[in-house]
Amino acid sequence: MPIAEKYAFPTHAEIGTSIPRTNDFKEVFYVRWGRIHFDAFGRDDLNVKVVLNVYRSDDVCERFIIDTDWNNWKRATRDFYIHPFSVKLGHVRRITFSFIVHTQNRSIPSEHEYRFIEGGDLQIYRQHHRWRIGREGAAPNHYRTQELNAAELQRDVDWCNRHFESLNLTPKFTKGQRWPRLFGQFFRFDKWNVCRG
Repeated sequence: MPIAEKYAFPTHAEIGTSIPRTNDFKEVFYVRWGRIHFDAFGRDDLNVKVVLNVYRSDDVCERFIIDTDWNNWKRATRDFYIHPFSVKLGHVRRITFSFIVHTQNRSIPSEHEYRFIEGGDLQIYRQHHRWRIGREGAAPNHYRTQELNAAELQRDVDWCNRHFESLNLTPKFTKGQRWPRLFGQFFRFDKWNVCRG
């Protein structure tokens, strides 16, 4: 079985300082931005998606999928944000990540799940860099993708295009205003890209 490390390998990671944010209830909470960098080897069609696992003190694992951007045979995730001290979900104990390489119409998972940051490092409020990501502390990656039948997927997307109202969706824009008559104008179901405007 091929492994993603043949095509890309994580080189370093960074997490930013705490940023105060306010929700709709005027409650202040703090988030921290993060970014993971990769060296990429191979074809022009290579794409890397990162699977971020946030383990909290109550044993909940939040999982996020993050896109990467291309720059001179290197890839870096777009900035992502972590809420390290959630009142309802608990404190972050550790954050790990694995990744998936997409190339030649195939999805290839990484062999390892790598350590991004430990909870103790989140207690330090200044910017933090991990200049070297290696296999030390890495665990086997159990996250897998499943390839779908392209014809079956396209048939389902075509059906959604013809029976859009049966989805019973109500779009929400920034402040929760409803725009039901404009929904079909802003979003469409394209081949492989569901609901991309």
